Amino acid sequence: MQSCAQKSPKNRIIHTCVLLLFASLIAGLATLAHGQELPLADGDLKIQHQETYALAWKLGAAQDALEGGFSALAANLYREVLDSPWLEPVKRQQVVLLRASALIGVARFEEAREALDLYANKEDPQYRLRDAILVYQAGDLGRAGEILGNISLDQLDPSDRPWHLLIRGLIASVRQEFESAENFFQQTRESSSSPAQRTHFDEILFRNRLFSGQANEDLATDLSSSLEANLGRREGFEYGKVYAVVLDELGRKVEAVELLEELLRFESVQEGDLEDQILLLVVFIAGESSPKGKHALRELLSKDGNAELQRVGLHLWLRHALDTSQTEDIRALFNELIDRPINHALMDELYFLRAYLELSSNHMNQAEADANRLLELFPGSPLSNSALRLLAYTSWRREPPRYRMAAGYLNQLRALLPDGPDKAHLTILMADCYFLNEDFENASSAYATALLEAPENISRGTLHFQRVLSEIGAGRFDEAITFLNDATEEKGVDPKTRWRAEWNLISKLKSTGQIESAFERVQGLLSDQDSIAVPKDLRLRLMWLYAQLSLEARRPGDTPVLCQRIIATLEDESEGSPVEPYLRDQLISRTLLLQGQAYFALGQVEQGSAVFEELGQKYSGTEPHIHSYLTEARYYASVNRTVEAQQRLIDLADDAPDSEYAPIALWEAALNAEQRGISSTYQDALGILERLVRVYPDHDLVYYARLKQADLSRDLNSFGDAMNIYELLINQYPEHPERYRAEISRADCLLAQANRNVTRLEEASATLQRLVDLSNLPVDLRVEAGYKWGFAEEKKGREDLAQEVYTMILNRFLRDPEVVGDLGARGRYWHARLIFQLGDIFERQKHYQDARQIYTLVSAYGLPGRSLAEAKIERFSQPRN
Repeated sequence: MQSCAQKSPKNRIIHTCVLLLFASLIAGLATLAHGQELPLADGDLKIQHQETYALAWKLGAAQDALEGGFSALAANLYREVLDSPWLEPVKRQQVVLLRASALIGVARFEEAREALDLYANKEDPQYRLRDAILVYQAGDLGRAGEILGNISLDQLDPSDRPWHLLIRGLIASVRQEFESAENFFQQTRESSSSPAQRTHFDEILFRNRLFSGQANEDLATDLSSSLEANLGRREGFEYGKVYAVVLDELGRKVEAVELLEELLRFESVQEGDLEDQILLLVVFIAGESSPKGKHALRELLSKDGNAELQRVGLHLWLRHALDTSQTEDIRALFNELIDRPINHALMDELYFLRAYLELSSNHMNQAEADANRLLELFPGSPLSNSALRLLAYTSWRREPPRYRMAAGYLNQLRALLPDGPDKAHLTILMADCYFLNEDFENASSAYATALLEAPENISRGTLHFQRVLSEIGAGRFDEAITFLNDATEEKGVDPKTRWRAEWNLISKLKSTGQIESAFERVQGLLSDQDSIAVPKDLRLRLMWLYAQLSLEARRPGDTPVLCQRIIATLEDESEGSPVEPYLRDQLISRTLLLQGQAYFALGQVEQGSAVFEELGQKYSGTEPHIHSYLTEARYYASVNRTVEAQQRLIDLADDAPDSEYAPIALWEAALNAEQRGISSTYQDALGILERLVRVYPDHDLVYYARLKQADLSRDLNSFGDAMNIYELLINQYPEHPERYRAEISRADCLLAQANRNVTRLEEASATLQRLVDLSNLPVDLRVEAGYKWGFAEEKKGREDLAQEVYTMILNRFLRDPEVVGDLGARGRYWHARLIFQLGDIFERQKHYQDARQIYTLVSAYGLPGRSLAEAKIERFSQPRN
């Protein structure tokens, strides 16, 4: 057998040619991209690990790249896929094979061997085919032929079979078994699975048929003589092509290219496709990146010639351009060929390849324009399917993704395909797009179709799960329950998938306030465990959820017993722990918290405190332990034991200062101190808030803590301190959403200190008037500012202006039907105060009819103070004493 070192230059050309063009091995594994198992969703209907969807599309992009012969791009995409932690082990093995194929395609043979060695099943025919190609490349033709001889065609995917035939043909050709080789080559071309794959084979066979012998100087001399004797005749051109190849193999590349250029000067070269063959040979020998190679490619593609040879040249140039990121020249050629008055024979292919080129440069608009142009002008083109795939891919890659458009293109593509795995995978991907677009009704319908079409290698359980999630998302809980009840192992739904779907259903029922339904569902599942196997860890989670729901369903009396059962199950290790240690500790700690909460809900403080003490001893510093402080504090606050509530909150901040709940605890402690309503407790609250600001200066509560400090200072008549804090907040937080609360409170301080100080009253009025006119402020705040603006005008003795302000506020925010609906409780309160204030003005002016009409607004708009308003109206109807 020949070693790699013993191979002739001609054989090395053939070997390298084959391997550089080994681009279509992906087609048989293409279903991986669309057969990716669908990720599962959490209780909020957001699919867990949405990265798996990105993987599916990235695999599809890699598939398109490799099928189109763009192996370097495909190799990079597969590397990114393999780097993802979300790729499942079985799929990872398949991607290993695909990456090895792509690396072979760019002649990175050592990397390809390393990648292939990672594949576990060395007996897999797909592995052995790739192994044979690498063995062939290494020069061991005998071993390569032996491997291929032990692989039957029916063991391979349809897209792998032509490669098996091609390599056998090349081996036969090297052995000068020409009839056998030609037979293999004919079968190779006939069994090609796509136009792109057929183009690759045309390129390989074009090179192989030129010359398959040993190059030497004697042969070169003989060929030169034969050429001279037949110059200008077809025989002479045939001798010239072979002579150029021999010269190139002998290292005389410049002479070879000059010879071909000389042949192109003969007018008779235009007979048949001789000129096209010689131009393509110039490209092969000079190199597609060389100036002469590029010139030959441009000549070949610009003339009216052999479409098959032009296609070989076109793909060769585009592949090189993408692999080297040197796309300017071929982009210019695409533009020139597409824009010329006479349509090129490969016009549909030009549109598609330019679209692919633009997509590789992330020019989405241009890529979509060319794909749509192809579909419009060439509806029957064999590239129509590829164009639809491209449009679906670009729709998905948009920011934000256009999931609905992607689903539409996938649906169009489905309609063009026969029933089979590819169509089924497109259905699944279409359903995923509907789901991600939150079009749950269409998603459910698509998943139902996918369940009917799904091939054996697709998880039916996963599809069933996604359909249940779609029904949940659509709010059709009865349908979801029906599907779940029908989800059995016999129908391909494994227990874990079934119970995770149950978890999602129960979580959604719970989050939508259907606590009783959720409670009953869990209760039924746990009592019916004999008919459906429940994994131990999930059973424990369901038991915990059942206990939690009992508390939320206002059945706290049941909760402690349910919690005790969970803890007993977790502590019983007679059959080994049902869960991992970390999950065991998490479940016990959360169960103790739940049990303690139930006791406090029942008012059984002693029992609740005892449970929380045990929680602190066993799981100190954990989140459930920290939550126990809050539970106690909020219970004490609810029964007006604010001192104890305040202390438990301070304890939390002292014991867990790094907890995210520590600043919240300090905030609530200050509110409990304030609630007692005496000067000393106000001072306590100020100190607690100061601690919050000092220890957690970057926390969101700092603004509100300062605002509360200012309010407390006002209550303590420390208006100077309050003013300073309000001004600090206004200056330091100009973009804060509550900034205007500080402004209106500062105006309150000015009003409180004004007496008849006109300067302060003017400043307060100006501030309040500006707040009324700010359209981006909540309506309630603008009404409050309007009332206080009018009040400030009254204090200045300008009753007429105050009357105008009050009337304007009523007309703008109460009587306007488009605005009144935005009023909240606070706005309604200030409207009521404004009405009574305006009524008093009318009464002082003895305009009793106006006062009567104003007071009727309280009842008409359902404002607070109805009894007082009716009493005032009634008084106008009574005789004076």
